[in-house]
Amino acid sequence: MDRATALVFSGFTRLNAAQQDDLINELNEYIRGNQLTKSSKVEEAYRVVLGPVSGGCPCCGR
Repeated sequence: MDRATALVFSGFTRLNAAQQDDLINELNEYIRGNQLTKSSKVEEAYRVVLGPVSGGCPCCGR
């Protein structure tokens, strides 16, 4: 497994079951989508404010 994949997998394992299900549904929608849908999903994801957070990033630990 390459480093980027391992980082994402590590973050995934830190999610609770409901969050994992939500992520899997989002990924499936992205994979099945057309280019417009994919672009929309990416734009939506980048609008989420991810930081800074106290205690470090829950995904990578930094």
